[in-house]
Amino acid sequence: MKLGIAGLPQSGKTTIFNVITGRHEQTGSFATKISVAALPVPAPRLDRIWEEYKPPKKVYPSLLVHDLPPGMKETQALAAFREMDILLVILRAFENESVPYSRPALDPAADAAEFFTRLALSDMQLVEKRIERLEKLIKRPSPEHDRQVKEHEVLCKMLPLIEENGALDNFVMTPEEEKLVRNYGLLSLKPVMYILNAGEEQVCSPPAFGDAPVVFGELEMEICAISEDEQQVFLNEYGICRMSPEIMSRCYKALDAVTFFTTGDDEVRGWTVRAGTTAPEAAGQIHTDMQKGFIKAEIVSYQKFLEIGSYREARASAGRLEGKDYIIQDGDIVDIRFNT
Repeated sequence: MKLGIAGLPQSGKTTIFNVITGRHEQTGSFATKISVAALPVPAPRLDRIWEEYKPPKKVYPSLLVHDLPPGMKETQALAAFREMDILLVILRAFENESVPYSRPALDPAADAAEFFTRLALSDMQLVEKRIERLEKLIKRPSPEHDRQVKEHEVLCKMLPLIEENGALDNFVMTPEEEKLVRNYGLLSLKPVMYILNAGEEQVCSPPAFGDAPVVFGELEMEICAISEDEQQVFLNEYGICRMSPEIMSRCYKALDAVTFFTTGDDEVRGWTVRAGTTAPEAAGQIHTDMQKGFIKAEIVSYQKFLEIGSYREARASAGRLEGKDYIIQDGDIVDIRFNT
């Protein structure tokens, strides 16, 4: 799953990226390269499955956090955002005279509205161009005619909602309609999670913006730079806690994410997918050849494994074969059967 760190200039995006991932990327630079870090997600269920065989490797599910640098052109940044599963929008709540701010006073609500407007405008332009293109295409006979008509219909229903308030939160689509517009990566449809970036002087009276988590960016980045043994001492001294677990938990909830597991002689691994993912789509997460040659998926639920106490026995007594229409459930232990 891909998380994109977003926000207005000078909001401290790279600082928060460093805090969340434990990286030490330079802040305030104008590099044009996207920084990416894998954030392992704690998975006690994976630990329990690993105990069955104790293979050499234990690979936790992870979220890929992307930091888009300030030197990137806005068109490039928006295109990159379309590839993300969720946007973590950083709102500035810290004072710093050496870091310019575009408003007379800090205003996270105004910053959120401005950023969201940029996303909506980008979607409007994309949808308008596609509607114009489709109106020309559907006038000609084509094997794709019916699909193009349906795509035109759903985009025409979307456009006024984007124009009115920029949000498609309550726009309900059928699975067929969702597939028609999936490749556009519409930003108005993406889950957004706001994060307040506050200053050290605000530790005793942290700012608020809805239920957005507060991260004391500069302070926590400095703490991340010291040894792990000392980090908790300083966190306790300031009365703050690491926000990475909270952010990961909220992202999972916002994405409606589920975790499935695979086992083998060399490793046990956890995988994160969106709820509603089919068995062939899950196979594609493991390897594209598995999706192309998918035959069946052998499924053992984690709960059955836990009740029986042995994966081999659970597989023998409670394992079942599922086909292409099977929807992966949270906790499934999956073995893909496929043609090479």
